[in-house]
Amino acid sequence: MSASLVVPQRGSMCSRRMPAYRSAVLAQAATIFTLIWAVLVIVVGTLSINDLSTVVKLHGENPAQAATVWLTLDSVETGLGARGGETIVSALWFLLLSWAALRSRALPRLLIYLGVVTGVAGILSVLVLTALEAVYGLGLIIWFAWLGIVMLRRSPVSAA
Repeated sequence: MSASLVVPQRGSMCSRRMPAYRSAVLAQAATIFTLIWAVLVIVVGTLSINDLSTVVKLHGENPAQAATVWLTLDSVETGLGARGGETIVSALWFLLLSWAALRSRALPRLLIYLGVVTGVAGILSVLVLTALEAVYGLGLIIWFAWLGIVMLRRSPVSAA
């Protein structure tokens, strides 16, 4: 029986699988945030490129109208997550992923704690302290590079 299908009941044999169940739920929640983040990044990036092209073409014909269109299109980008929206989602993803990894002991502890610090820095950089944007950005780079090294060093699991 998979850990994600175990329904914990008090006093039963299933209650011993509670940490694995909770880690699986956290991993599923982290996956949802990952998908939302990926869609936001792709949509906002595509809109930014398209919007810039539209405004540049329009500026040659009518600069005043180009300025108005730019404000409108920039508002749409911002509403979809530019300037912080995708940062909040990715920071929450980092926190959920780090929490699940901590519970399941799936990654080195220092990598997990770096993920927590990076996630908190991401949230605070949007809400309170914009100075933490550098901590968040560098934390992402270091975390992903370190995760790649960890994954490359682990031997592949056999399909048996």
